[in-house]
Amino acid sequence: MSIAPPASTPKLIRVEYVRGEILLDAERNADAALAFGRYLAVLPDHPGAREGRAAALLALGRPLEAAHDLDVAIARQKVPLPETYLARARALSEAGDAHLEDAIAGLDAGIALLGPVVTLERAAIELELRRGNIDAALQRLDGIRVRSARQEAWLTQRGEILERAGRTDEARAAYVEALSALDRLPSHRRETQARRDLEAKLRGAIQRLSPPGA
Repeated sequence: MSIAPPASTPKLIRVEYVRGEILLDAERNADAALAFGRYLAVLPDHPGAREGRAAALLALGRPLEAAHDLDVAIARQKVPLPETYLARARALSEAGDAHLEDAIAGLDAGIALLGPVVTLERAAIELELRRGNIDAALQRLDGIRVRSARQEAWLTQRGEILERAGRTDEARAAYVEALSALDRLPSHRRETQARRDLEAKLRGAIQRLSPPGA
């Protein structure tokens, strides 16, 4: 959990918090949810207990209840954590496609508060793709890319998104641009195995998407 019980919390109540953590680690999720619930009956605004119960509820297949606990956790954290925003987005996404818009809006709220945290932006891209919003996903990806000193990985992902969407010409152009970015790397970064693997992947993708005879 992100925040331990206050030292002033009665000992018997603090025991419930610790019990909840132990039960959660043991994947006894129903018992963990009950333990955290007993703690929250006394300290309902404690963000760590809300996060703990949310994790248990999500494992029990109760994602909307988990999302509600995470709403409270975020509101009560002195400094909201990216991980809590990600957990809430996951809970809402597991609640079904009808909740994807809320999941994305929650991630955007985190980005607005915390700045361009890449983990939040990546999660938003995945949810945009799940909704079929290819252009929105690409716009988010390009926002990350322009801030990055290294372009090849983001351009490769751009090509993959476009290829999955059937936009072959755009995908090939992204792969070509990624290969050019790879070639511009300083010499000491060119001879790594990761670089060779990515180059082979990009050349294969470009060949695969090129018109016959090109």
